Amino acid sequence: MRKILPIILVLALSSLILIGSSGTFVYFEAGREVKVAVVPHDKEYLAFTCYEGYAATVVVDKNSSKSFGALTVKNYLNELKEVWIRLDPDYSDLPGDMEVWIESEDGIEREIASGDSYTFLGIVGVGEDVSEGEYVVPITFYA
Repeated sequence: MRKILPIILVLALSSLILIGSSGTFVYFEAGREVKVAVVPHDKEYLAFTCYEGYAATVVVDKNSSKSFGALTVKNYLNELKEVWIRLDPDYSDLPGDMEVWIESEDGIEREIASGDSYTFLGIVGVGEDVSEGEYVVPITFYA
């Protein structure tokens, strides 16, 4: 009996340790702080600036046309990767005697290397029948 008692005692203690350490994981809580920096459009990873500031305002006389830099895009991506940019202008609200063309409307993308910038050109032509006023061409920017 003396030889069996230590074996039984070791088995009992082993069982206790096994049962005690195999508890069910019930709950865990963690917290993390998130910081977001809001930067102006000219300091973003893909920065953009328009002709004369926030929006390209182009003044054109009747029966004339004017070319302008519609949008300048700068590539500030951290990975030093090139980016391909395409613009999709919406001309639906323009009068019939006004013609506007903005580069890359044909779907052809322009490559901008890391640290470089590219200015998309535009041309606006106004006929005799266009009323004086402000006309807006929204541009969707694809990268």
